[in-house]
Amino acid sequence: MHEKLLDVIPHLEVAHWAAVVDFKYKDIENLPDSSLDIGFVEGCSRTDEDVHLLKILRKKAKAVVAFGTCSSFGGVYGMCNTYDIEEAKKRKFLTADSVVEGTIPSVNVPDFEPFIVPNDEIVPVDLHIWGCPPITDNIVRIVAGVIEHGFDTVVNIIVEHGEEYLLTEVLGFPAKTQCDECEREREEKKLTEIKRDFEGISDPEKCLLEQSYICMGPATRAGCGVQCPNAGVPCVGCWGPAPNVRDQGAKMISALASISKDIDPDTLLKMVPDAVGTFYRFYLAKSLIPRRVGEQVVKEA
Repeated sequence: MHEKLLDVIPHLEVAHWAAVVDFKYKDIENLPDSSLDIGFVEGCSRTDEDVHLLKILRKKAKAVVAFGTCSSFGGVYGMCNTYDIEEAKKRKFLTADSVVEGTIPSVNVPDFEPFIVPNDEIVPVDLHIWGCPPITDNIVRIVAGVIEHGFDTVVNIIVEHGEEYLLTEVLGFPAKTQCDECEREREEKKLTEIKRDFEGISDPEKCLLEQSYICMGPATRAGCGVQCPNAGVPCVGCWGPAPNVRDQGAKMISALASISKDIDPDTLLKMVPDAVGTFYRFYLAKSLIPRRVGEQVVKEA
């Protein structure tokens, strides 16, 4: 929130903020249940310690907010779901190019969860703030909205009408895609090739997707101000799926296929060497197929 924190902090009583003040686990564990109005949780639950703290926060807070893309969808860490956990640990601590005399830590460290699971599939989450990272204006808009309308009113709106209604109808967040807010010129999209981000120099006025760069704008929710395309960089999808889109990656694959009819499917596949990293960079753990398919269970019943 940068200096805008100064505008809202007088209206808040901070009960636990481990990154700023030296709180201990017992400080939040000893709080009465539902004694906090709002609990913000940042990051995904990679270890059993993360899960433990998330569940404690859910007990102590009347409302829980998933803060950021990792907390909302699993984020970049979710791509680790394409590995078995033992394979992932071996890669991380033993065989990565930067490792010298590596060892897998085992003393005074929490155990890893077998897969990344979005926080709202571990405990109920009342509100999500998207973005990697969330932008200052949106954080302030939500916090200020809670202060202006009152905590109880905001909770009742979520209960009666849902999170989407609160965000779009009450707080004024757009229910659009990135493309809807992008000012680049768009004509008829028809691809004959796929370019990597570092290939060539894009035209600053024309749609990046029409220039053969994979831009996740058609499948990604608006609200960040189209910052990446405005800087000449294709959208990577960190705001998650657009409204009414169940699977962000599948939506983008469908959109890409519809404008690549002149490219042989096998050839098109070869043009995208990292499909998971391209289409599911932030959303794999929340997708329809959220983890490795094989010996491991795809999704708990």
